[in-house]
Amino acid sequence: MLKKVTTKDSISINYELVKKDGKKPTLVFIHGLGGNYTEFKEQAKSAQKRGYTTLALDLRGHGISSIPEEDEKYVLDLFVNDIRTVLQ
Repeated sequence: MLKKVTTKDSISINYELVKKDGKKPTLVFIHGLGGNYTEFKEQAKSAQKRGYTTLALDLRGHGISSIPEEDEKYVLDLFVNDIRTVLQ
């Protein structure tokens, strides 16, 4: 099921979390430039069948996450903060 979280700078980040038994670590899938959370659909399904919780997200400006207009909203520190926000 798709969920959203809002970052400190008011960007809406789309993510999908599929929880399993909790005995195995969570696998986090992060796409590259121009991608979205569906890039790892098959890998996530395979991991889920083996009991892993999976988390896949749309980075800012990708998929159905918010698309900021300002160039300064696309810096590595903000991408890292977005991922931290989703993990929390």
